[in-house]
Amino acid sequence: DAVVLVERPDELAREFALGRCCDSATGQTYHPVYAPAPAEICERLVWRVDDTSDALNRRLSDHKRSVEAIVGVFESAGIPLRRFDNARSELETFGEVADFLRSVAMGKLEAARSDLAGGRG
Repeated sequence: DAVVLVERPDELAREFALGRCCDSATGQTYHPVYAPAPAEICERLVWRVDDTSDALNRRLSDHKRSVEAIVGVFESAGIPLRRFDNARSELETFGEVADFLRSVAMGKLEAARSDLAGGRG
């Protein structure tokens, strides 16, 4: 078991959340910069009325408190946990996550081999 925590700086979260919109017909989320909607659906786009700076600040604060409580549980249980900064290319983040998980898996494999070798005596 391992925990991967992908984090994004608050400023990027704000930028995305305050610009996102939704296709009223499909529910698909778009953003003018990060995921522009096709021109033919622009008339159907709606913005969330609860995506305000104040509401977003509350959500971010609540999220941080919740995440830290959850992280504490995993850490106290000795479960490998690593935080990854996702303020960059998804491929870079994915590469680091894959390396971490590979390392955890190899550590578990080595521990299992050691346990098996020790049990032969």
